[in-house]
Order: sequence, then C-alpha cells, then structure tokens
Amino acid sequence: MRGGSSCRKLLFSLLLLFSMSSSTLLMGIVAHTGSMRPTYKGGEQVLMEPASSAEVGDIIVFERESKLVMHRVIFEFRGCYITKGDASLLPDWGCSDPKYRVVS
Repeated sequence: MRGGSSCRKLLFSLLLLFSMSSSTLLMGIVAHTGSMRPTYKGGEQVLMEPASSAEVGDIIVFERESKLVMHRVIFEFRGCYITKGDASLLPDWGCSDPKYRVVS
C-alpha cells in the first residue's frame, strides 16, 4: 500500500515539474465528496489539461449547476459524454462537456 502512495507522489512531483515548463497542464484538488473513491479519496492534488473531447475511461472535469465535477467517462456517442463517479451507483444525468482531462 505504502509503495503505491510513494509512487503516486513521485509521479505527481515529476508531472508538476513538467507542468511548470508547459502552460497546458493545470493543478487541481479533488473535492471531499468521495464520489471518485477508491481512485481519489478527496483532498488529493491532480494534474489536468484543457480538453474539448475525451474517451471512455478518461476522468474529466466538467461544469454542473455552476460547480466543477470530476467523474469518469463511461459512454460516448456523437460528442455526448456520459459520466459517473467511481463510487456512484448511477451515472450523471445528461451529457457532460469536458473542460479538463485528468492526467494524474
């Protein structure tokens, strides 16, 4: 368990260094809602890049009711992205328009 955490921290540090030299990567913090458990526990830092499209399996950040939400794409059809939190039983309602794609 601890080795995985150390590996993730090292990867995050390397990506953070890379992001300092690239204006396309942004750093964000996962909310404490728990909808993305076990992938993200909440309060963790993630790196993301601007995105206008995504693929099934990608974790994207989109706006819903004036809030930013980070969930996984589970289905795509003609530019309509259906998303769901890893810990959620049901998918999100409607199409999600990706603003960012999580890269760490």
